[in-house]
Amino acid sequence: MNNSSSHQFLLIGLPSTGKTSFLAALWYMVNQSEIPCALLLDRLDGDSRYLNQIREAWLEHKPVRRNPLDSEKAVSMILKRRDSGASVELTFPDLSGESFRLQWAQRQFTTQYDQRLRKASGAVMFVHPESVLKPHRIDTLNSLVTAMAGAVATQEETAEENSETASKPWDIEKAPTQVQLIELLQFISGRDYFSPPFRLAIVVSAWDLVSHMWKSASDWISSELPMLRQFLDCNEGSFEVEFYGVSAQGGRYASSLLTAGNFKDAKAFVEGLSQRSNPVSGWLWDQLDAETQAALLDKDQTQQKVESLLIRRFNEMMAKASVYDEERFKSVKLRPETKEILKGMSVEMGEEAVRLNRLLLEDAYPSDLTRTRQYAAEATELQKKKPGRRVFLVGSNIKNPHDITEPVQWLMQ
Repeated sequence: MNNSSSHQFLLIGLPSTGKTSFLAALWYMVNQSEIPCALLLDRLDGDSRYLNQIREAWLEHKPVRRNPLDSEKAVSMILKRRDSGASVELTFPDLSGESFRLQWAQRQFTTQYDQRLRKASGAVMFVHPESVLKPHRIDTLNSLVTAMAGAVATQEETAEENSETASKPWDIEKAPTQVQLIELLQFISGRDYFSPPFRLAIVVSAWDLVSHMWKSASDWISSELPMLRQFLDCNEGSFEVEFYGVSAQGGRYASSLLTAGNFKDAKAFVEGLSQRSNPVSGWLWDQLDAETQAALLDKDQTQQKVESLLIRRFNEMMAKASVYDEERFKSVKLRPETKEILKGMSVEMGEEAVRLNRLLLEDAYPSDLTRTRQYAAEATELQKKKPGRRVFLVGSNIKNPHDITEPVQWLMQ
């Protein structure tokens, strides 16, 4: 890994950890003069369309489209320092979170990743507070098993439950986040071309969500990902680390997920679905498993329980599959906003696809679904902020808390 004046930094992290939002805000910041920014854009090598797309989404307070696995973008920016005018070339390969998931789950990594890692002089590693999967502690498992088994469970019932639990295969996808992150770092340090110390700026994304509880990202990592922190402390010769809390969005966007109150009459809605009253209803009903269908049709279920089950299953569905099909929706009157998104979007899973699915459901059921959004009030407040003031950072060496290039400056030192 080189130490030349032309730096290449990797953006690494699991899916949905804020990498692309960070890059979108960075692209805005180095091209503006509203907020003092230590690094300014001199020129860009390569196609700027991807950068412009994610920046526009960021400016419009919309979910930034994450990078799909088959179109990872290498962005080469020639930046110059505001104070001295000295220039530096930075290459940010925006590797998709899916790349790192496959590296952990299937022991695969792309040739592109290996080539870029050879040239890397550092990395920004992202962690999102709402995407952390924690391990089960031994001291809590006994009470959990007892609660699940029930106070009156017989020894035979308990043995049967334990047997079923033991026979259930381990899902590698559900390994604790810190285990997966440690593996990513061990992979880097295990390359034959690895030359320590490797600079690592660890970014806790969406810092605004946890800033009321934690003074620093370092403290948050120590508390929430203690094994990762221990690994870093024990490998300080291999990794030189600095911690940052970064709010790149500036707050929450209005959520497209369904919440309590979005169904005006949950039982009546279920009746329409089960009767397949239109092509959309028929398709949606078929997406539900038999157990869920039976639970929804149970006359003893309360409105609240039916709505809760609908919300859970529909949110899962919106995150996994595209609701839209031209034939299925041919009799549905789509609003201009929905048509615009459909026209310019190849549907990929992620927040942007959930948003489209929510709009499609509202258009298909205008009398059954409300258009209220969770966090709508916060999103309204966010829209009042000037773009340059949306970015906020904390860290031990921060000079300007609104300059998103601070981690980059540290990596360049």
